[in-house]
Amino acid sequence: MKGEGFTLAEVVAALLVLEVGLLGAAALVVTARQTQAAAMVTERSVTLVAEVADSLAEAGFGGAGERATGWGVVRWVDEGGEPLATIRILSEDSARGRRLEAWTAVPRIVDPEAEG
Repeated sequence: MKGEGFTLAEVVAALLVLEVGLLGAAALVVTARQTQAAAMVTERSVTLVAEVADSLAEAGFGGAGERATGWGVVRWVDEGGEPLATIRILSEDSARGRRLEAWTAVPRIVDPEAEG
């Protein structure tokens, strides 16, 4: 009389299929978290670069400088140009080594005493 149920081979095969599926799901979760963390850093970089670009445009600043943050540094450099200065802004995440570059044009400061 044959017993009802599954054979040992069937149970082992089902467990292997389940294990592969669970490992795939776990890898997907890890990858999603890493991608989310990278996206958050990029979002902070973009926001800060936009703030720096707006500040430079409002102040009419050419020159160069940098601004330290809790996660890295933002640097800007005058790439030349008249009457607008082309400013290259670089955001660097010190922990992950990610970089974001942006360019903007801002008016140069005109010193009336230097012209007269």
